[in-house]
Amino acid sequence: MTLLQRSPWAPEELDRTGHDPDVLAASLAHVTGANDWLGGTRSIVRALSGFLRDARGPLTLLDIGTGSGEVLHQLVRAAADRGATIRPVGLDANAESLEVARRLAPTLPLLQGDARALPFPDASIDFVVATLILHHVPDDAQAQALREMARVAKRAVIIGELERNVLHWIGARLLAATLWRRNPLTRHDAPVSVRRGYTPKELESLAAACGLEGHARRFPIFRIVLTVIPAPRRAT
Repeated sequence: MTLLQRSPWAPEELDRTGHDPDVLAASLAHVTGANDWLGGTRSIVRALSGFLRDARGPLTLLDIGTGSGEVLHQLVRAAADRGATIRPVGLDANAESLEVARRLAPTLPLLQGDARALPFPDASIDFVVATLILHHVPDDAQAQALREMARVAKRAVIIGELERNVLHWIGARLLAATLWRRNPLTRHDAPVSVRRGYTPKELESLAAACGLEGHARRFPIFRIVLTVIPAPRRAT
């Protein structure tokens, strides 16, 4: 596939505040729908499942950039189907997105926070998951965010991202002009997000620059999952 040049970072509409709550909720629902249709959530479930086979006892999972919280719910259900119990926590920098999540799931544990400064001790969370969030972080802060995820993770960091290529960008523009045309947030953000996406090599290089060993794998449709196993901590 023809490589598409990566766009410089700029805030997307979902990064901003002051949106009409109904418009914001609809845009977050579009993200959930795209994750379901195009395999984004399934790719994260598959990556997580490999760690659940020998799991014992309740496991903690932090979903960074949780948005509406729907991906977190699906991960909890998928783990239960595999005989594992997940204690979930959702974190998002955008207070307005968290309000949407609270309306949809009042019992879901939710926190406001920044991926670059996670409010958790070292190795305190079994799994740290970030779905379509890394490309929202400014380029010069992405390494810091990844190091923070690895710092708090005990077992694995699982990052789901968009694969940047021409076919994906054309598809996003078509959806923005048709199915999502009535929502100004999704209409703007969909093609921009693809232009801010990655190749597997770019994600692995980012991990290496942080002193971490990461493996990036392609999944249908136009999805990449980067899995990072944190280095063992030395006893003090």
